[in-house]
Amino acid sequence: MAPRRLVLTMIFLLAVSTVVAIVAPDPSELDQRATDRPETSRGNGRSTGTTGSSETRDPTPEREAGRQGRARTAETAYVTVKARDSIRQIGARPAQRLVLVIRSRRVVDLAIPRLGRTATADRWAPAVFDLVMPDRRDDFLVEDLAEGRALARIAVR
Repeated sequence: MAPRRLVLTMIFLLAVSTVVAIVAPDPSELDQRATDRPETSRGNGRSTGTTGSSETRDPTPEREAGRQGRARTAETAYVTVKARDSIRQIGARPAQRLVLVIRSRRVVDLAIPRLGRTATADRWAPAVFDLVMPDRRDDFLVEDLAEGRALARIAVR
């Protein structure tokens, strides 16, 4: 009786794992999606002329819009900023998606108070803000919470 239960349990577990393997996404597809997005940290983005900063535009908005199943109103902007003394000016359009990456050599707690977003950057892991800009024209400061100074200003125009 016990061996029969053990065999039935093993068959049931095999069936469950088979269903999970069919439903779960293929790991190679996940890797491909991660490599589809341009990486500005490795220097293959277009430089804006400011030392330590780069900005790229998503080259395939139609493909990503189809993947997400909804229409996009504006292309995605990827901006990388190094935490330095000068304030970086970042331009964005209303309703645009902005992926802001802030790198720092020391631990820095960052916030965009008017958008209610916080993040921490350190030597090994940058702070990443994945934002959709509001539909109105406005300015938003990216602040270092410990020092109380602004690192960047996002101008929605």
